[in-house]
Amino acid sequence: MAKRELSLRCGSASITMTADGRVTIKGRQITSQATGAHRIRGGTIKLN
Repeated sequence: MAKRELSLRCGSASITMTADGRVTIKGRQITSQATGAHRIRGGTIKLN
């Protein structure tokens, strides 16, 4: 368990999680799949 930040990296792709609850996903292309409902929740959701 990391105390402040945990990052997984492979080439130019990365997932970073911080102790304050932030999650950052970076990559050339990101795919998300769901067999049921796919929900996105947030105070503000920005598209493009």
